[in-house]
Amino acid sequence: SLPHEEQVLTMEFSPDGLLLLTVCLDEVVRVWDCLSGQLLVQPFKFYTFIGSATFHPARRRLLIASGDVTGRNYDQLALDHTAQLWDLQVTAGFGLPISHTAGVTDVAFTSDGAQAASAGADGLVLVSDRENGATLRSLKREQAPVSKLAFSAHGSELLTVSGSNRVEVCSTKDWRPQAFHLYPGTNAIHAFLSPSGDRVASASSNLVTVWKTADGEVEFEEKLPETVVMALALSPDGQWLLAGAADETVHRWHRPHASDWKAWTALPPIRFTNSIMQHAEFSPDSRRVLSANRDEVARVWWAESGESAPGDALLKMDRPVKYAELSPDGTKVLTVGGRKVRIWDADTAGALTETFQHQAEINSAHFSPDGQFVLTASEDATARLWEVRTGLEIA
Repeated sequence: SLPHEEQVLTMEFSPDGLLLLTVCLDEVVRVWDCLSGQLLVQPFKFYTFIGSATFHPARRRLLIASGDVTGRNYDQLALDHTAQLWDLQVTAGFGLPISHTAGVTDVAFTSDGAQAASAGADGLVLVSDRENGATLRSLKREQAPVSKLAFSAHGSELLTVSGSNRVEVCSTKDWRPQAFHLYPGTNAIHAFLSPSGDRVASASSNLVTVWKTADGEVEFEEKLPETVVMALALSPDGQWLLAGAADETVHRWHRPHASDWKAWTALPPIRFTNSIMQHAEFSPDSRRVLSANRDEVARVWWAESGESAPGDALLKMDRPVKYAELSPDGTKVLTVGGRKVRIWDADTAGALTETFQHQAEINSAHFSPDGQFVLTASEDATARLWEVRTGLEIA
């Protein structure tokens, strides 16, 4: 196992799958060698809550955000409200700190790694040079905090979620706002950029919307009757849209023509009896859906028919399924329930391994980029690395 002194909050593989990063409740960031299970460098110790941490695309550097963003009482600690670039080769921060006036909530790199962005509870998005940390742009959002940011796959758009109801997109060419969308109320917002970056699928309360990033034109809008959206998913080809609702239904829309974003057709809703879908994702070919529900079952089903794939087989755990994830190639599924993780064949629904088990509740689990390993994080203060082929713990 990968021992920690406190609960592991988040974790991430490096882009090449050889390193992994863990963020712990004790305000420590650790970087591990996946093959040996040993620390690659000395832990990075902070004296304030760590809001987010991520690898640079080239894996040699980290971007770590800190600040009191959880309402914890840190009166006796120095809250720095910064994001900082760190060099793994010299285990030191470099360049200027990326400074906010309140807690830093999220960080991200552009796909080429040339620039880094940080989001703050102060309503600012700071875009910085990856070499020296110098601020290139300071983008002020009308509402605070900025809770989420994401670059499009090719890096030409930046999406932010701010305040209680605002989703906004700007161009990274001139950083000017292109479009925004406001939602009524204060419910959680789900928002995703399309693979091409020219559309946003978003939802809040009972309203599901698809709109253009160029000018904000709403091309699709649907109100779900007397319920709330709990999960949203857009297929990789951009032609399927799903919304899981609190009334145990899953709503599906399809557009048959790739060039026409207005021609969405509603399919009959699917109902999962006594179970709410809380997470969903599509297979790489956009044909199947993996959903994690609040019962003890994860399901792989055909997007078009809503029928289980394969047959009537279900991925059943002995505890409510907290999370489910497809492997990068779409051939395997991992499910998280209680203290256990299990790996399944996505085509046959057969279990491929014995359960990976911790001594306490598992908070997170993810495949490595090549799909050969699974990393798990638990409230037992350990992160563990497992080999999918053998089912054995290797670190």
